[in-house]
Amino acid sequence: MDMAVDNIYANSAAVKYQHFSPGLRDKTEDAVIPKSKPQPEISEISWKRPVLVLAVCLGLLCVLLLGVIIGLYVNLYTDFETKADLATKVKNLTADVNSNRKALESYMAEMQNMTTLYTDFETKADLATKVKNLTADVNSNRKALESYMAEMQNMTTLNKVAFSASLGISGNYGGFNNPVTLVYRSGNVNTGAYNSSTGIFTTPVRGVYFFMISGYATKNVPSLLLMINFNLTFTLNFNMEATKSIFLNLGVGDRVYIQLPAYNVLYYSLYANYSFIGNLLYPL
Repeated sequence: MDMAVDNIYANSAAVKYQHFSPGLRDKTEDAVIPKSKPQPEISEISWKRPVLVLAVCLGLLCVLLLGVIIGLYVNLYTDFETKADLATKVKNLTADVNSNRKALESYMAEMQNMTTLYTDFETKADLATKVKNLTADVNSNRKALESYMAEMQNMTTLNKVAFSASLGISGNYGGFNNPVTLVYRSGNVNTGAYNSSTGIFTTPVRGVYFFMISGYATKNVPSLLLMINFNLTFTLNFNMEATKSIFLNLGVGDRVYIQLPAYNVLYYSLYANYSFIGNLLYPL
């Protein structure tokens, strides 16, 4: 009984339970008053709580340190990866630069070779052009010299103009109804200006010419006509055997010839000399 009272006073909750439940007297002690857990002492609680707080703080600190370490590791790894990537990029860029430098050196060498070749080609082309121009000048000068020499030869030939021709009849000649051009066929001298087939002398150059005509007539009648370009220039009258001379200023291409007038007759004689002579005195 005393033990029950002590338990009741020891547990105020049980006292209250007993006060409001009078029927508890019939129950056992364990059913009426539940046994409570033993309470720790005050000294034990006072040191365990700071230790627990300290442990929690240490745990948090460890977690924080672990997070910091992980962050530093991540940063270091990222930085290392970045540096490695940068190193790779730098290496690749260095390789590209070296490759480009080699290509540039090769290009510069090729450009130097091209410049040398171009300079050599330009020099050869310039020399070829100069040779071509000199050749053209030489050819032009040669042609000019040939033309000059030909002209000089022509002038020399033309300045040597002379002819001498005889009529050579063996009997009387004439009595025609129309004037007839006398053809002096046999010539001793002829530089080419006198045509022995037509009896016409064509002046090769402009100048002063000398002509001499010989004939024979029994009467003082117009015996021969000196014609220039189909125009009567001079009338030659013969009294017996005679020779007439004349100086004429003629141009290039003038035609000089002798005509026998209509109904006139040239009489044959052993002493008669029918000749036509001409030459260039000097050119103008």
